[in-house]
Formats: sequence, C-alpha cells, structure tokens
Amino acid sequence: MSEGAHGGRVRGLARRLGVSIEDVLDFSSNLNPLGPPSSVKALLNDPQLWRYEVCTHPPEHPTRLVTELSRHWDVGEDCVAVVPGSVFGIHLLFHLLRPKATVLHIPSFLEYQRAAKVVDSEMVVHTTMAQRNFRLCLGEFSWRVGPETELAVLCNPNNPTGYLMPLDEVDALARWCDREDCHLMVDEAFIEFTNQKSMVSLVNEHAHLVVLRSFTKAYSIPGLRVGVTVGPPTLIARIREAIPPWSVGGVAEEAAILALREKGYLGEARALIKRERETLKAALESLGCRVFPSWTNYLLLRLPEGWHGERLQQLLEEHSI
Repeated sequence: MSEGAHGGRVRGLARRLGVSIEDVLDFSSNLNPLGPPSSVKALLNDPQLWRYEVCTHPPEHPTRLVTELSRHWDVGEDCVAVVPGSVFGIHLLFHLLRPKATVLHIPSFLEYQRAAKVVDSEMVVHTTMAQRNFRLCLGEFSWRVGPETELAVLCNPNNPTGYLMPLDEVDALARWCDREDCHLMVDEAFIEFTNQKSMVSLVNEHAHLVVLRSFTKAYSIPGLRVGVTVGPPTLIARIREAIPPWSVGGVAEEAAILALREKGYLGEARALIKRERETLKAALESLGCRVFPSWTNYLLLRLPEGWHGERLQQLLEEHSI
C-alpha cells in the first residue's frame, strides 16, 4: 500500500495552494456533511476548555463513555471497549488474535490488508465485481470461511463501494463463523448513514462476533479519535488490557457522550445525504461517469473512457477541491 492511500490530506493541499483550510472543498474524507453536533461545537468553543481538559490528565480509561454506550445500545458494559479510533481497533484485534489466515473482500478499506500483513496473516481474498455493482454474495463469501481461517472481515456498509449487506445476511454469516470457530469482525464505521439496524444488537447471540463503530464519520469529529469495539466479554477484557492508559482524551470522551445524546441529528443527516447523493449521482452520470449504487454518504464511480484519475485530481485541485 502506497503512502497517502487514505484521504484527509486537506492541510497539505491548502498549503500548496496558499489558501486556508476553510477555502478547500474536501471530498477526501467521508464525514457527516452537517459537521459536529451543536453540543459538541459548544464544548469545543468553550474558552475555558484548556483549563480543565488540555492542562489535566484525562481519566485512565473512558468509563463514563462505556456506561453511556452500554445504555445507548442496550448491551453489557463488559461487552464494550473504547479505543482511540476504529483503525486502532482494527490493528489491535489483529495483534490479539494473530490469525493464521484472514478472509477479506475487495475492494474495501485498505487498512485490513495492512493489519493482516503486519501480523503475517495469510489473506484469503474474495473479489466483488463491478458487473454485480460490487454486491457481496453471502454464500460466496462464507464459503471461504473454513477450518484454516481464524478471522473474517466484513466492512458494512463497504468502503469504497457503498454496498450494504442486509442485517439478516450478516447475522447468517456470524452464525456460520460461530460454527467454524472463526472470529467475524464487522466494521460499521458508516452504519449511521443508513437506516439499517447495527449488528451491535445481536452481539450477545454470537460467540465470535466483534463489531467496530466509529464517532469519526457519523459525528464529523475525526481529530478527536474515538472508536468502539463491541464483542464477547472475554475478548473485550483482553482488548481493554491491551489499551494503554490515557489513550482517549477527556475532550474526546466528553464530545462522544454529548454526540450520543443529540436528538434528531443523525436523522437530519440521513435525509440530507439521501437528497444530495441523488443530485450528485445525476450530475456525474450526465458527464458520462458510471456511478455505482450506494447506501452511504460517498459514491464510487468509473470515469468515462479517456479520463484519468490523476489528471482529474489535478484539475480539481486547481479549483481548491
């Protein structure tokens, strides 16, 4: 994987163009277009914030947030671990499980392959096809889970294709992994942008299910680094033991608690994204692009023949995009 494979390079572009970050239209990060909730903005704008957060140690572990999440999702506190970003959770799970072989579907988030490579896990790759709109077939994917595989990774909804596997199919995959004694990691970083129920609601029914959630995307606070791992108590206990103290800052914990208590915010975001997604899709298709179906706040497209991604990026940058 090459450097700069992820988005979020808006600062570098602003420097090159000699403009402020506010003058750049950032399409490189798939965040909630509403920005942080109003209560989180008020917290971050508090002129006394530095006194009681920046200049003091946060709690060793974010126990207040764990309690809040337990109530919010109706799961036991012993099933919840807060991590400094869901990417941290991905790598930590690979380090703890050290699977001999990992089932992955591609195209998907590049960090899964990187985490597997770090622990020398053999990658069993299932490729989804553009001809099927990158639909992930439950039968084809579960067929690759067997006695030799110890971890299966499902990104749902998937990044970058936008495909959402229905809840009953994810549940069936989790049951299959239970039978095969294989852990299933379901990354739901974008689930809030859909109307589908989270697999967190079924975590007590599966012995090998681990669900990753993120505050980054849904609440547009990527700089605060708050992620959550939900799973069986025995594995969550190992995850908690492996997380160094003070990993999640006090500001991040307080912001996450406030975000969870927001009413109507996510519903407003979903309605906005649904409208804007269709508008953008139609505009891109009018330019000759093939736009694949998406259940999220991002679109995967194929450029018209003769267009090249690098040249398009250069043209967009000339317009501060």
